[in-house]
Amino acid sequence: MNAVVEFPTIADPSLLTQASVEYDRETLTMYWWMKPSPRPCFNDLLLTESTAFEGRIEQHSGWIQFGGEECRVENAVYGSTSPGVFNLGGDLAMFVQAILKKDRDSLRRYGHACVDNMYRRIVGYNAQVLTYSLVQGKAFGGGFECALASETIVAEEGASFSFPEVLFNMFPGMGALSLLGRKIGLRKAEEIIMSGKVYSAQEMLALGVVDAYDRTALDALVKQIHEGQIRALYVVEENVGAMPELAAALAPAFSVLRYDTRGHGGTNATAGDYSFAQLTTDLTGLLDALDIERTHFVGLSMGGMIGQHLALSAPQRVSRLVIASSTSRIPPEAALLWDERIRLTREQGGAALVEGTLGRWFTPEFRAARPDMMQRIGGLIASTPAAGYAGCAGAIRHLDLTAQIGAIHAPVLVIVGAQDPGTPPAMSAVIAAAIPGARLETISPASHLCCLEQPEAFRRLVADFLSA
Repeated sequence: MNAVVEFPTIADPSLLTQASVEYDRETLTMYWWMKPSPRPCFNDLLLTESTAFEGRIEQHSGWIQFGGEECRVENAVYGSTSPGVFNLGGDLAMFVQAILKKDRDSLRRYGHACVDNMYRRIVGYNAQVLTYSLVQGKAFGGGFECALASETIVAEEGASFSFPEVLFNMFPGMGALSLLGRKIGLRKAEEIIMSGKVYSAQEMLALGVVDAYDRTALDALVKQIHEGQIRALYVVEENVGAMPELAAALAPAFSVLRYDTRGHGGTNATAGDYSFAQLTTDLTGLLDALDIERTHFVGLSMGGMIGQHLALSAPQRVSRLVIASSTSRIPPEAALLWDERIRLTREQGGAALVEGTLGRWFTPEFRAARPDMMQRIGGLIASTPAAGYAGCAGAIRHLDLTAQIGAIHAPVLVIVGAQDPGTPPAMSAVIAAAIPGARLETISPASHLCCLEQPEAFRRLVADFLSA
């Protein structure tokens, strides 16, 4: 028996009235420019057109029609043509009318449309499309959530971000907490959401919410990814947002990959002690999933330990290696300290570690001068899951690589803070002496997180080394 099969029409931007589409054939990039009228919010017609157009992108596995041709989309950039506004979120006028009419069905349909459109972007249309939000102006409420649905957020000077819902005794419902939490940790995400504060682009860059600054950085990144020039920078977050400024500074010249170590940030905290074999496999699995064969690697603290293991177990994948504030061996007396920290976090949670950790990570002078940073970093330490901290600590306490790292042949830069009590300069000197050709640089005054105490000095050392 024969049957007629109707295939969905390919996405056609000429049918849009609340948005416009541009397409760059060189980089296979679709630019989706919102232009909602009469207000720069997610009105019902914009959502309807987004559902139809982007739904067809998903149905056709990442293809659109443009200029009379079928075009493959590898990158999708979302922006706005509304002066001074990215998007202000929900259509409040529609909400009021629906509430007055007790029109529950319209509100439900509106919510479902918002969720569906967010989800398509979060999963890259189920076609491995890389997504970017270009925020020019205000991204408030649902507009901020829309930006967070992209893998990468680029903000231009003058952009601002806020979740004002709390000021009206409401809460953002399109995924704000989970989307923001996977970038900066749930505690800081909740703080931002509950504050109702308006954040500048610079503040969001420092927090790690924004990944790059200005349109030039975005265009360079898209071009490098399309041409396969992935020179990925690994920044170990350890849920403390240690190096967002470094990542942003290197973005115009490098494709920057930042990820959370197992049990930290937005990753799952599996039970039990972890091993460096496990943590290194997590990293190589991520590189495999992103088709990154070879990369520069920058590791801070435990990240430096993972970097050493990566360079030994998969030397073909490491072009250049930066080991910062780290060590190649934990002596027995230090292992006992790690045992105590594991016990403490399992019994009392991350909050019990805050004061001692800040004391090791920063010099007294810097702590006194930057109470704002101490509050931010302390909050992130406290929010680290006990299982995640204890699991990674279980790997650290067994570290003993000094006799093996002489086999590392990649160019290596070792950086240490002169006043670091946790991984003191002597430990970095051992690494530099053991690896052929390794270079040692000491930053002073600075403690364990020298990248935060002396960001410009740290950035200059790393940038010069990776660009050599």
